[in-house]
Amino acid sequence: MSSADAGGGSGDEEPEEPAAKKQAGDPASRACEAMRTSLRQAAPETLAALVKDCGVLIKLLRNPADKPEEPKFRKVKLTNKTIARVLANPGARDVLEACGFAGEAGAEHLELGADAPSEATVELLQHAADGVGRTQEMLQELHWLHAMREAVPELRAQPWAADGAAKLLVQTCLNTLHAPPPADGSGGYGSSPKSPWVERLHHILSVPAMRECREVVAEGKAFAVPTVRGVALELIREGGHDVHTLVLANKCFALLWPPGEKRTLDGRLDFCYACLDAALPEVRQGNATVGGGSFACVLF
Repeated sequence: MSSADAGGGSGDEEPEEPAAKKQAGDPASRACEAMRTSLRQAAPETLAALVKDCGVLIKLLRNPADKPEEPKFRKVKLTNKTIARVLANPGARDVLEACGFAGEAGAEHLELGADAPSEATVELLQHAADGVGRTQEMLQELHWLHAMREAVPELRAQPWAADGAAKLLVQTCLNTLHAPPPADGSGGYGSSPKSPWVERLHHILSVPAMRECREVVAEGKAFAVPTVRGVALELIREGGHDVHTLVLANKCFALLWPPGEKRTLDGRLDFCYACLDAALPEVRQGNATVGGGSFACVLF
């Protein structure tokens, strides 16, 4: 991936807070981090089911936190098939027990206690639910990355590994979009390869779960911004017939350079002029050619 100048953009996301930073010393945070580490290495074909199982675990944690006076939410029935499946996943039961759920050997339930949980326990449950939520988002992202790998021959030829999957896909995406249009003048959009990559980049930038991918984009922002800019201008020069891809490209550009940021104002204005220049056809006046740029100067 090259490193063309981005023009001073400053739309990087806030650095992700480590899963256990808020309460690094509490057992629930350690249990959540251990579960996250274990599930990251899960077989790709199990990722979709693990996403659902994390959702069940989040409910088991949030229910007693949201309604501490409700006794039924302070019991987890171990003989329930869904709960048994969820707690069979590495680290899931440890998270519950770290929050205060307990049961004797051979018991049918894990119980949080006969009385309503204390404020400290409620806070612990909420932090644990947040930690499992981050694990769920990680699994959602890995599931999407694996699906994209299966859809793209270039990626499918590489061995699957959770570590590095985001970087590989983002680099492939940006390099594909940065490539010049085909020499035959057919463009790179519509039914051609670039259009789905614009959709994938928009998914990465707009879906909350795509955290690791967005971190990779942020690291290569000096390459990503001019690449997306070039995509939008190519589409305009082709006549703007692929409206769907053009709209998504402009949304990507806005997500990389959010409107309202003073440090990106000059770059965004320059992009507007470049769009006019690409959109307005050249006009012959005697022996001179007046391009879209001239019209842009008149318009502004």
